[in-house]
Amino acid sequence: MAGPNGCHNSDGASVFHNAQTGLATIELKESDEDGVILYETRATRRYIAAKQLMNWDAYATKIVYEAVVKPKYGWPHNMAEVARLLELLDKKLDAYGTLTLADLFHIPIAPRMAGGGIDIMTRKPNVAKWYKELITRPSWLAYSDGVKTTTSY
Repeated sequence: MAGPNGCHNSDGASVFHNAQTGLATIELKESDEDGVILYETRATRRYIAAKQLMNWDAYATKIVYEAVVKPKYGWPHNMAEVARLLELLDKKLDAYGTLTLADLFHIPIAPRMAGGGIDIMTRKPNVAKWYKELITRPSWLAYSDGVKTTTSY
């Protein structure tokens, strides 16, 4: 049953209007492949962002460490492990395409991969388009060469 300012839609969603903020909250029962059920749009967005970041970070940071950091310091590195991780990450990137707030978490690692000669961000058209949109953002361009001074911001 929806509250006094809400209504139910035929798809099971409830829409509530907040008189103080003027915003609507949409509560929609959603379930993912892990069986997690979320009822509120903000919680759903946070969960999806965290899951996307976890899927990215678990592979990308290991790839950069093995393929970029270790060689830089002359440490032994395992390119077979890099190839394995790239294959797994490549499958995760199939879902990428539309830039979202969660994608900003990719900025610290993705350019380091490219700098290390890893082409995973450019080998598929949808990922390449998404990545180009990400790294051409004015906020990233202002930072990409490092922070020179905070007074110019």
